[in-house]
Amino acid sequence: MPTKKQLIRVYLADAHYDRYAAMCAREGVRMPAALRAHVIDRVSGSPPQYEPLQSATRGPRTDQLRISTDTSELSAVRARAERRGQCMSVWAEQVVRAALTGDPEFGASELEALRASTDELSRVERSVSELVRRLDQAQLAGTDTADMARALTAIVDKHVRRVDRLILASAERWPLVERRP
Repeated sequence: MPTKKQLIRVYLADAHYDRYAAMCAREGVRMPAALRAHVIDRVSGSPPQYEPLQSATRGPRTDQLRISTDTSELSAVRARAERRGQCMSVWAEQVVRAALTGDPEFGASELEALRASTDELSRVERSVSELVRRLDQAQLAGTDTADMARALTAIVDKHVRRVDRLILASAERWPLVERRP
């Protein structure tokens, strides 16, 4: 017996729609088929397989893209959206944007959690840096402890800078507006 398919509507700004259409044309696939494959990949936990596009500013929401899924795929999409506290269309928009840009999409609560985490990591980094300074003052600069502390500081610093760039990129691409799920 055939599986029932469900419809998801996604609204895209003209610039995103045009880029998505061009990407699909380059790949020789229809837009709904490419979006459906991407949603299935994301629901199954696979990384996106599409060429990332440059970030774009968000324009008016005038275009629509419709895709069909079967009942189990729609259930998986609904479950993913509910876990993030979103409606399915908002979740699908974020999946499309992440596929277009190659960067993750963050909601307001995720951005706040990332900011809090980054602040805490920055405090840890400052404490470890202070430890390194004290080890240097105690002429213990060449010890394993000092070397490990320097390595930890470098790792945390790199991570904090990367997360800061992702937060900034997400905020610049898509103005944060609270939406009702």
